[in-house]
Amino acid sequence: KVEVDLDAQDLTKYDIALSEENDEFNLFNSEISGRQVQMQSMNQEYIQIYQTGQVQQANAIRAELEKLNADTETYITNFSKNSGSAYAAAYAMSYLDPVRFADDLKVLVSRLEKDIPEADITREYKQRYNQVLAQKQIEKAQQKQAGSTGKLKVGAPAPDFSLPSPDGKNIKLSSLKGKIVLLDFWASWCRPCRVENPNVVRTYNKFKDKGFTVFSVSLDKNRNRWVGAIEQDNLVWKNHVSDLQGWQSSAGQLYGVRSIPQTFLIDRDGTIVATNLRGPSLEAKVAELLATS
Repeated sequence: KVEVDLDAQDLTKYDIALSEENDEFNLFNSEISGRQVQMQSMNQEYIQIYQTGQVQQANAIRAELEKLNADTETYITNFSKNSGSAYAAAYAMSYLDPVRFADDLKVLVSRLEKDIPEADITREYKQRYNQVLAQKQIEKAQQKQAGSTGKLKVGAPAPDFSLPSPDGKNIKLSSLKGKIVLLDFWASWCRPCRVENPNVVRTYNKFKDKGFTVFSVSLDKNRNRWVGAIEQDNLVWKNHVSDLQGWQSSAGQLYGVRSIPQTFLIDRDGTIVATNLRGPSLEAKVAELLATS
């Protein structure tokens, strides 16, 4: 017997009563826990080495970490597809980004509708999949508009928006005009974002006194996890905002964000000059902009 109590606001929150027969749940949880411990250890090692300036060695660790992350995602999708329990399959899928893994989500929903059509979990996953489809339609329209107007192209003005900070005060992107700004879309649950955060911190600390800052937009839905990740990753700049709407974030939709981390580098005049720069490439571009503006 498997009893699953679903929190409709957060599909990663399941209260699962495991019996001796639930070997699949035990196997999955054991495997994921082991991988998470390993990734956390590698991430800490990466941060420590990167902060000492050993960039080449740090990047090698980061490459291993990214490989482990990709392998873990493959393990999760395969587990969800091959699990003998529809509940276990749904539980596994809750660990994945529903937008990036929309095709796998579609397969899961079809299975849930067949195996447990009346279950709450089926209704919630159908709702989540419909939200993903609606989001993709919005993004397609935004991309079409961007293609015709140049709205989000490099060289075009960065669209302005205002969202609340953790203390509830609204911050406008345009309030930072006059600085070089890294607009960074991320989330506490996004492993690639957390891996990249030390690079952003390093760049911020290196150039913060020269006219560079970061404007972080979280796609979290849980305030405590968002604030906790800010503290854990030492994201010390003041410009942190979120409407706590996840993938329905108004700023994310405005910028057509469909995967994270995603960044836009904005010059002193509020013009987008580059997108999705990482590590040394970000540092080099920021240094170039500060030297020529």
